Amino acid sequence: MYPDNYFIRMKKRIEIFILGCIIAQALSAQVSPEQAARYNQLGQQYQQQREENRDSAAIKTLEEMCRIIPDKAELYAMRADLWSWDNIGNLDSAVANWTRAIAINDSVPYYYFRRAKDTWMYQGKANHYKSSLDDHKAISIDSFYFPAYDKLQVYYYNNDTQQASRYRKLTLKKMQQAAALYPDSAIFWYYLGEAWNKYLHGLSSHKIGFDTCLTFYSKAISLDTTQARYYFARGCINCNALGNYNACLPDMQHALKIYDWIVYRHYIIICFNKLGRYKEALAATEEALLKYPDDEYLQKNKKELLLKTGGGK
Repeated sequence: MYPDNYFIRMKKRIEIFILGCIIAQALSAQVSPEQAARYNQLGQQYQQQREENRDSAAIKTLEEMCRIIPDKAELYAMRADLWSWDNIGNLDSAVANWTRAIAINDSVPYYYFRRAKDTWMYQGKANHYKSSLDDHKAISIDSFYFPAYDKLQVYYYNNDTQQASRYRKLTLKKMQQAAALYPDSAIFWYYLGEAWNKYLHGLSSHKIGFDTCLTFYSKAISLDTTQARYYFARGCINCNALGNYNACLPDMQHALKIYDWIVYRHYIIICFNKLGRYKEALAATEEALLKYPDDEYLQKNKKELLLKTGGGK
């Protein structure tokens, strides 16, 4: 079975998987007992800072850890990941740290993919081509690495429509191979659904075939019920492509139970509205406003729903 946890971990944040055995790693790096103890202390400090969302402090902690053991690619990757976040927003430093991680370990496709993404964001259209080279490198390391294929489609869509079409077909082919090779790996059924979805949108008549996407997403869910994005993807097809709001609603509600994201709440409200269940839409809107009071969609929707339900008179 292909390691789903690798993709899931990398898709979210690069969390340091070495913290559980941090002293042993420090000792194996032939550092002094004092340095090993400090490294262990810093690892625990980093965990606490991450739990408290103190990202700037976490970066400084990682910097000291890098000074103790300078050849751990994961540490530089973690720093890069934090530097690229909106609340810190130093993409130049992010790119530099991805580059350092790659210099230490050039066999991790995620490092190339993220450097490509941050290069694109930091340096803009002038370096789209440079960014695409890293995506190609990621694919050369792991021929089933869907995120890189997905981003290359965007790159070529903006620069070469024929190449974009070729990559949509190639992505679909590769994900079909991956799902066949690893049929018990939920992530590849999800990626196959995504690839099929992108392929359909690349066709001139893409209003048919979305039932196939639903089949792939449903297969992913049957193998792993803990991933909100699987439910979200299936819900989006039902809502946006098929107009099946009765099917979309429970998927978005389930996704929300796994992870509270405002977009899931928006879709739940949209489904209630489309189904004429305005009181439930209003209740969902008011609940969402408690957590997201500044959201303009929620504010506007509440006013409209109050009129529809007679609460605004």
